Amino acid sequence: MVSVIQAIFLGILQGLTEWLPVSSSGHLVIFQQLFEINVPIFFDIMLHVGTAIVVVAFMRKEFIAMFKAFIKLDFKSKYGRWLLFLIIGSVITGFIGFFGHDFFVGLFNQVRYVAAALFVTGVFLLVIERFEKEGELKIKHSALMGLVQGIAIIPGISRSGATVGSALIAGANREDAAKFSFMLAVPAIIGAAVFEYVSSDMVVSLTLPLLAGTLAAMIVGYLSLKLFLKIILSKRLWMFGVYCIAVSLILITII
Repeated sequence: MVSVIQAIFLGILQGLTEWLPVSSSGHLVIFQQLFEINVPIFFDIMLHVGTAIVVVAFMRKEFIAMFKAFIKLDFKSKYGRWLLFLIIGSVITGFIGFFGHDFFVGLFNQVRYVAAALFVTGVFLLVIERFEKEGELKIKHSALMGLVQGIAIIPGISRSGATVGSALIAGANREDAAKFSFMLAVPAIIGAAVFEYVSSDMVVSLTLPLLAGTLAAMIVGYLSLKLFLKIILSKRLWMFGVYCIAVSLILITII
């Protein structure tokens, strides 16, 4: 059972780490294991849904532009192409998530695997700062981002860091890579929530801790989203690389 205070704490943690390249799932596993907090599946799902709503609000102009392009069947404009890219990336992510679900779920109770994955994330974030190109987003970027987003289901692998970093390495510019990464997260989060809901016999109830945690995740998530965009454009991802490696080494020492 989760108290209101614990729910708010987990909501803040989710909102802060969902967009910053430090792995939200990894941090949730760490804190749930270290403090022995038993979190219902539906609670975890709602925290993710809350952060997905934040993206839709933050990127509303881009989503509206994509919707208009769809209505006009205009797939040659920027956001018309992005709509197709979004579908491609989401299908790839969904394929990996569906068939790798059981394997990935098994990692969620293993802090040592989280530590190893955080170390990989940290090294990756240090390396990608060397790449600086100004190419526009292309289909190859969306496919690659969809692939690594699927792999980032592993707790400790940062979804935002992996998707943005892979796009930068493949030649996309920073702003497009960041914005598309945000948008690509929405169908992935919603899809995962629906899958967990359908495949489990969870009890759905709107409790005060659930509402408090979700609201905290949304508020903090909006702020961290704006912060992450500024960090990417200012080329400071390396700071999170150092952080991830430090947390990884600490975990390896204490477990």
